[in-house]
Amino acid sequence: MFINKIIANKYFLIVFSILISTCTVSSGKITVPSYCELTEKVIQQHCANIKELIQIVKQYQYDNNKIQIIESSKQREFAHSEKTLFSSFGITPKEYVLYMAENSMSVQAFFKKNPDIKKKIDELSAERNMLLEEYENLKAQVQ
Repeated sequence: MFINKIIANKYFLIVFSILISTCTVSSGKITVPSYCELTEKVIQQHCANIKELIQIVKQYQYDNNKIQIIESSKQREFAHSEKTLFSSFGITPKEYVLYMAENSMSVQAFFKKNPDIKKKIDELSAERNMLLEEYENLKAQVQ
């Protein structure tokens, strides 16, 4: 679900990364530590998805139609996996984003007490940005 937007708009990724580093869910379904765990898992999933897309573009670099067909199928697969991930934490993607918007101070306080977790999320975000840039560069070269 989110991967479509990420691929479609690099700037969305930057805004989304900033947003998820400051938001939390107030629905009572998730705690700050589980929110941070989910954030890490979401970013890991995005990285894995983008790596898959990079391999597809490399494999079919001379067949843009084939890339589009496979990517479309993968996007549906990615969306389903992401929905399943959110469900495993008992929330929806919308609740996830709202959580950070409503609980950013609690998340920031948690990060202050757990700098290793913040560092891991920051590293994963940087990796995702790097992979997205690689993907976009490869896509720009497709014939």
